[in-house]
Amino acid sequence: MTIEFPIGLLNGTAIRQGNINAGNLSDTYGFTTDRPIEFFLQVSSPSASTVTRVYEDLNLNGTPDNGEFLFRESTSANQIDREFFNLRPGSFLARVESNSNGRNTNYSL
Repeated sequence: MTIEFPIGLLNGTAIRQGNINAGNLSDTYGFTTDRPIEFFLQVSSPSASTVTRVYEDLNLNGTPDNGEFLFRESTSANQIDREFFNLRPGSFLARVESNSNGRNTNYSL
């Protein structure tokens, strides 16, 4: 997994639309923070079930490694799931994956 969609410095709200399917089973976003923040993760109305995983990229290589996993959120089709997490300054990865065997899935992150 490498960063496909760099967000850069997160200074407020960043909303992204995406699609995962049999040919593209996941989307990976990269972002940084320059101060401690309350991170609000919302996956809205996916057309099929998704799993979102967030990692802290401690070694700045753009891929998740052992010890970098922070949290996981599952979202059912046509639902909205929201989670709050405190993040320290650093670099992070958010990966949205299909939880529906590659079924075409539109989502808002």
